[in-house]
Order: sequence, then structure tokens, then C-alpha cells
Amino acid sequence: MAIFEEDLGPESRYTAVAYLNLGGAQLEHGDVDEARAELERAAAALEKLLGARHPAVAEALGGLGEAYGRLGRDAEARATLDRALDIDVARFGAEHPRVAKIRMARGEDALRAGRYQDALAEFQTVVRIRARFPDEDVEAEVEELVGVGRSLLALRRVPEAIATLEHAVQAAQQPRVPPARVAEAQAELARARGGAQSLRSRRSGP
Repeated sequence: MAIFEEDLGPESRYTAVAYLNLGGAQLEHGDVDEARAELERAAAALEKLLGARHPAVAEALGGLGEAYGRLGRDAEARATLDRALDIDVARFGAEHPRVAKIRMARGEDALRAGRYQDALAEFQTVVRIRARFPDEDVEAEVEELVGVGRSLLALRRVPEAIATLEHAVQAAQQPRVPPARVAEAQAELARARGGAQSLRSRRSGP
């Protein structure tokens, strides 16, 4: 990044987009604190260049909120994701495909924080958006269904969780889904089935 700042200045649009792209890549690869720093720079630079309500600012804030959540900074995560969602909903509507990524991050944040009903509502909204605007991203579909299943399981709605996770595992059999995503879906399904077995055992006990 230093070469971009030296040649173009820290406030150029090109530099801001470079911060955004670098932060997104770092977040995807698990370098969460490094991603957080780049996305903070991106959000600040883009807001100064384009205004506080621009979709590019929402994109940076969405990634930043996800990073905060993964770092355990729950209050900051929630506030940042709320702001990102507000910008995109105002521009595109509540169930536009662009909004789905922010809602996924909000769902994950709510799940981590123990707000299971909120998490379920976010994940179900994402699934509903996909049904209205289908695409070829099967991995994202699996991730969304797993989110619904995990939320249902946390709410002790075990039969619904199992049905949803079975759907996720079935969708994950397509070749485009990475093995790690397949394994995650299978592990969550096994956990749900284990919960159902434990519940049956308690009910049939002395």
C-alpha cells in the first residue's frame, strides 16, 4: 500500500479501493486484524471521497463489521453492520441481492452474541433473497442454509434444524463447493442429529 500512497496520495479513490480490496482479501484468508486496519482506512477514505451514503462506503463497512465481529468486538460489529445495511437498504431496497452479504454478516454476529432469534431472521432473509434472485453460487447457498440450521439448533428447534441441514448437505454435493464447506455442513448436521438423539434419550429415561 505504501507505493500507492506515495504515488497517488492517501486520499485518492484508487488508494481507497486498494485498501478495500486488500482488506477483503485478508478477511477471506483469516488475517482478521490486518483486514480490520485496511477496512477502517477504506471506509474513512471512501466516505471522504464519495460521501457517507455511497454504496462503496457500505461495502467497506460491511467487511469492517464482519472483522469486528470475528475479533469479538460485538458492539462495534453491530453498529457498523447496522450502518452498512441502512445505506444499502436506502439505495437498493430491503431484499436486494447486494444486501444479502451484509445480512449474512449480521446473522453471524448475532449468532456469536447469542441473539439466536435475530440470527435466524437474518439468515432466513438471505435465503429468501436467493429464492427471488437465484444465481450459480452454490457455496453461498450452503453457507446460508447452515446459518439457518445453526440458528434453529441454538433455539432448540431440532427437527427444523435437521431438515435444513440435510438440505445444505445435499446442496454441498455439487462439484463447485469446496471440501471445507461440505465438511462444515456435514458436521453441523451430525451435531443436530446428536442433539435429537440426546433429546429422545432424556424423554425415554427413568
